[in-house]
Amino acid sequence: MDYEQISDNLEELLAFTETQRLHLGEDLQDHVDRVNEFIDDRQEMNNDELFIKWDQRFKEFFQSIFVVVRLTFSVLPLKTHSGLRSVLKDILKGDLTQQSKQDPGKDKLFELEVGSLLEASGFDVALDEPDLVISGNGLSAPFGIACKYPSSEKQIHAHLNKGYKQITQKRLDGCVGIGMDQLVFDGFGSYIDFRQTQTPPQELMQRELDIRITTLTRERSEKYPSEHPMDTGMMFLCAGGVYGNPPLALVRVTSLAVTSKSSPSYPSMRIIHEALRRMT
Repeated sequence: MDYEQISDNLEELLAFTETQRLHLGEDLQDHVDRVNEFIDDRQEMNNDELFIKWDQRFKEFFQSIFVVVRLTFSVLPLKTHSGLRSVLKDILKGDLTQQSKQDPGKDKLFELEVGSLLEASGFDVALDEPDLVISGNGLSAPFGIACKYPSSEKQIHAHLNKGYKQITQKRLDGCVGIGMDQLVFDGFGSYIDFRQTQTPPQELMQRELDIRITTLTRERSEKYPSEHPMDTGMMFLCAGGVYGNPPLALVRVTSLAVTSKSSPSYPSMRIIHEALRRMT
């Protein structure tokens, strides 16, 4: 994504929040202002001047560009959906940076990000309990996804339990979608330098996610045998890093966490997973 597209998306997002009478929190406003300042400088400065000013501010700049790109990606495809406004209230006042700090805004943003990925993959998406309900695109019936975004290892099984309970209460075929970002990248700081290895970022992250799923599935079976087994789950991993030109990579990967292919949810999960893999 080039800077012109980032600028256009940000302008569209701000116009939408204005029509919805939604206000940006102080942290988010700082990120928006920083991105707009950089975009203005690109038009008015030569490359040397731009480098002198922004090289020493790269870490804070990257945090801001990451927040803006992820936010616009997650919100704009769903802006006509009912229920979006109430979700956005928490998101716009939250801390959305790529850090391991727990924040309700990040939880809600993850829901919208998964919803936007599914919408772009060809599914009809409703912002409804358990968190998302999707249909169409080869699914034989509506399918629920309970989205969970743990910020520490000790939270993950409680999140899984809550997600499975939500699906059961809605009496839907469904699965739990877990965002692994805050667990995998704990302590990595504001960005990842993907240039430090010759392995492509997508492959690197897919490998890490698959390892995490194997470990989590085994741990749940051994330590929590009385809880709902990890037979129907979907894992997501997203990271912002330095790669390419412009030096901004927002990489997303997904994997299934399925211990039994006889699970009633498995056929639908395969359809969803294949559609997402084509997108990410």
